[in-house]
Formats: sequence, structure tokens, C-alpha cells
Amino acid sequence: MKRNIFLLPVILCLLGIAVTGCEKIVEFDVDEVTPYVVAISRPEADSAVNINLSYSRFFLDGHPFRKITGADLRLYANGSQVNLLSSDEGHYLFDCRPQAGDTIAFHLYVPGYQMVQAGTRIPAEPDFEVVETIYDTFTKECQVKVRLNDPAGRNYYGISFDGWVKDEYMPTPDTMPRPYSMQFSTSDIVFTDATSIDYMLDQGETTVYGSYLRFSDALFNGSSHTMVFYLYFPYRNDYLLDPEYPVYVRMTSLSYDRYRYENTIDKYNEEYSFLSEPTQIHTNVQGGIGIFAASNAKKIELKPVIKRLQRQ
Repeated sequence: MKRNIFLLPVILCLLGIAVTGCEKIVEFDVDEVTPYVVAISRPEADSAVNINLSYSRFFLDGHPFRKITGADLRLYANGSQVNLLSSDEGHYLFDCRPQAGDTIAFHLYVPGYQMVQAGTRIPAEPDFEVVETIYDTFTKECQVKVRLNDPAGRNYYGISFDGWVKDEYMPTPDTMPRPYSMQFSTSDIVFTDATSIDYMLDQGETTVYGSYLRFSDALFNGSSHTMVFYLYFPYRNDYLLDPEYPVYVRMTSLSYDRYRYENTIDKYNEEYSFLSEPTQIHTNVQGGIGIFAASNAKKIELKPVIKRLQRQ
């Protein structure tokens, strides 16, 4: 019996050599991969439309993305073609500032490819108001209540708080503050993923943090909904009290494609484990890949009331 035990390592080694000896290396020629046409554009209401064109790149290819220059790119607003203002290094700027309700689309012709096209509609400006802004000078906390009046139909939104920040560690004290999207938190149910582990561990009470959050009206479709947010100020808390550097709440109406695209981008960026399933980035570009999806934003300046804050 002992002799059989000593033979086991030898047998395992021989099996390993046999398996590795059957290994076959297949060379893959990156040049054989035909790239896709990529079109990226996120039109905003009352802003000039620009479209960026390039070719896709194989993930093992270390070369930079190739821009598509001199393309036959045509943009249409409500069915009428608009003028191209400039094109430089794959960046195409059009004489078009769409408004809420406008439909815009593009047709792209690249030699050797089928026609690439996409369309989007500018959503209505979000209807919301700031109910109350409380700033507690003792705890340095700021609470903001926002009421969103949601129209009928499926709608999608994003929210951020835009202000200013001054790096107190800069060598010169007179350094001008720079625009900054502030960190904030909320426990509102519309931002909570009820399927997440955190939600279950916290017994349905989960606080979400971020500088920009998205949500849909699935829980309050066609009605008003009030949300409570808590702001966090970097370096200094008194910027909110300085009229020279106001803080705004910015609400954005997102088209469905814009909402899906941003969500999948976030999930893709969150993949950090080799056990994670790959995320398919949402695209609405036909004949190629990319995104052509609109938004419409509105901002309101915060007017804080100084008093003691009772957290909700």
C-alpha cells in the first residue's frame, strides 16, 4: 500500500505533462477585426449640437482611436437639414440649438459601411421647486427639500448641486474658486436599489451618496414628489452664505436612451471583480455603435435659512 502512495505524485506529474503537451497556441491577427463606426453625441436644449465620430478599437490594440474626418454627416431638426458650422479631428459642430419637443436625427455615410443613423427628442424642462434650504451654522450641515412635479408618462431625471470650491491648500490665498459638483446624500426610495445587499442589510433604509444621481418616476408617475438631500462642502462651509458664489440645484430631464446609456456606463465603471458579468453599454445608433441622446436641464439658486437642523 505504501508503494502505491509514493507512485501518486509521479502519476500526477505525468498527467500534467500530457495535458500541457496538447496545448495549442492560436495566433489572432488584430488587423482582421473590422472596426465599427462610433458616433457620440449628447444634445442639450438650447445648446449647439456636436457629434464626435471615430472608429472602434480592438481591446488588445494599444493604438489611439482613429477619428473619422471629412465624413458625409447630415443633421436634421424636425425633418429639415441644418448647416454644418465646422469639423475638426472628428468633431462636427452644427448650427442647431434645439428646444423642448424638437426631434433631431443624423445620417452618416462612410465609404465601405452602411448608412449610420440615430434620432432623439429633446425632453421637456423639468418642473421642480426648492421647498426649503436650511443651513445649520453649528453642525455645518445643509438640508435641501426639492419638490418635483412629474407629468404623466414615463420620465427620467438626474440631479446635482453645483457650486464653487476653493482649495485652501493652494500657495496663494487669493486663488479664485472653481466650479464644483458637491457631494450629497439622500435616503429617498427613488434612489434605492431594493435588490441590493445593502438595502436588505439596512432593513430598507439605505443612504445613497454621490455628486450626480439618476432616477425615474416609476414610484410617483404623474404626481408631485418631495425629496430631501444633505450637502457636503469641501474645505469651507460658508460658500453657501457667500452671495458672490451661489450654489444651485440642477435637475435634468433625460431621454430614455440617455438614462439607459448613463446607467450602463456607471455599471461598466463599477466592474472591479473578475467574477463580474460584462456590461453591455446601451446604444441607439443604427449601423454602428455609440449614443445620440438628449437632455434638458434647469437650475435654481439655493437661498438658505439659518437655523438648527432636525434630520429627517
